[in-house]
Amino acid sequence: MSGLVTSRLWLQSDADVLAPIPLLALPTATEGLALHAAHALVRLALRCDGFD
Repeated sequence: MSGLVTSRLWLQSDADVLAPIPLLALPTATEGLALHAAHALVRLALRCDGFD
C-alpha cells in the first residue's frame, strides 16, 4: 500500500449473495491500493465478523 490517492476502485457484491456491505470503494494509488484503503478493509472485516 502506498500513500497518495489517485483514484478509487469500486467493488460491488454479487446481487444473488446477501452482503453486509453491497458496495465498497477502495482508494488506489499509482502502485496499487492507497494507505486509506486499510480503513475500508477493516470496516468490512468488522461488519462480516472477520475474514476467513
